[in-house]
Amino acid sequence: MSDDLALMDAWKRGDTSAGKDLFERHFDCVFRFLSRKIDHGAEDLVQQTFVKAIESAARFRGDCGMRSYLLAIARNLLIDHFRARAGDRFNPEVDSLVDVGVSPSTWIARQQDNKVLLATLRQLPLSAQTILELYYWEGLAGEEIAVVLGISPHTVRSRLVRARAKLRTLLGEFEDKVVDSTATELSEWAARLAALRAASAPNSSEDLDAEPNV
Repeated sequence: MSDDLALMDAWKRGDTSAGKDLFERHFDCVFRFLSRKIDHGAEDLVQQTFVKAIESAARFRGDCGMRSYLLAIARNLLIDHFRARAGDRFNPEVDSLVDVGVSPSTWIARQQDNKVLLATLRQLPLSAQTILELYYWEGLAGEEIAVVLGISPHTVRSRLVRARAKLRTLLGEFEDKVVDSTATELSEWAARLAALRAASAPNSSEDLDAEPNV
């Protein structure tokens, strides 16, 4: 939002109410991002994200949106979290959440078909899972995704295509377990999961076979 930069500047000058406003404005987005990837402790990582944000505020010039800035910090903390758990062997480009022992969270486990879908997503490498979530759940543009992942905007499109292809392949392996015939449409899946979390899902009618518009 347009006044995020003003709030950040005020926070840097010691205005705690500005920091509170930023926290309340962006908490839900950061929490969703983290809670899809860890079963416990998402709140602690959210707190750490905002602490890191103010610690590195001198480097924030408003070249990217506040949401992208915070999600980039959250992603780095998440990688550190998994490396502490699994050792430096964890590589987000290769390793999935399943590789480090993360299971579908309890709120999803109560929904049998969604359990299969989220479990499938968590078998993707973390970077692939993240790019799909940022695009479909959070509705980030290519430039914003590039900031979060630390890659060029040109690379975002090709990585998104590859991530969707990997997801499609994994979903095919679970075909007999997926009850809903539309389950392989990622935009439908995102909307259904978001509804369970009482969150807003991006409006999209794209099929998995369509090229992403980033």
